[in-house]
Amino acid sequence: MTAGRIPSIEGGIQPTLLTTKGDLISATAASTVARLPVGSDTQILVADSTASTGLKWDTASATLLSTTTVSGTSTTVSSISGAYNHLRIYLTDITANGTTTIMYKVNGITSGYYGFYGAAATLTAGTTNAVIGAMGTAGKGNYQFEVPNYAVATNMRPLRFFGANDQTGDQAWGQYANVGSSAAITSFTLTTTAGTATLTGTIKIYGVTA
Repeated sequence: MTAGRIPSIEGGIQPTLLTTKGDLISATAASTVARLPVGSDTQILVADSTASTGLKWDTASATLLSTTTVSGTSTTVSSISGAYNHLRIYLTDITANGTTTIMYKVNGITSGYYGFYGAAATLTAGTTNAVIGAMGTAGKGNYQFEVPNYAVATNMRPLRFFGANDQTGDQAWGQYANVGSSAAITSFTLTTTAGTATLTGTIKIYGVTA
């Protein structure tokens, strides 16, 4: 027996199957092993039923789905593509022409349940919109939402929210939230307290593949 080799007993896997640093052992079928070559730097391993081994190396990337100019007291981005794994929403240079509270909603939901966990808010139920924060007439607010598995039906929709707002004392915060909806997210609305100040800025929505 050659040193460093495993005897080929009952289909034992031979070390020579792996030829390159970082290679993995996978399977193309039941009891059928195969080499999965190492991916490129910064790539991540994801499940893919169409790949021969059920796995593939993929590059985490984001595709800009839409850019929408914010105006008035309510701006909605609808028909969001469901072809991606995760959703990333950027609210940039949001300004108000008067003191107001800015809020958001998904899928037009204005009743039921929006919940918050974090430094900026407490758990809240039964609100008509989810509160982002107070706005004044000086400076700008910039915000980011991360929505995992946004196109998959689930009993509770998780969100992660980050914000920086120099209109209310250089505030910055992050919080976890959820929406009581099992439907895939197809629209996002930025709104203000009814009948008060209007907003300007930009909404950019990205689809993330991995």
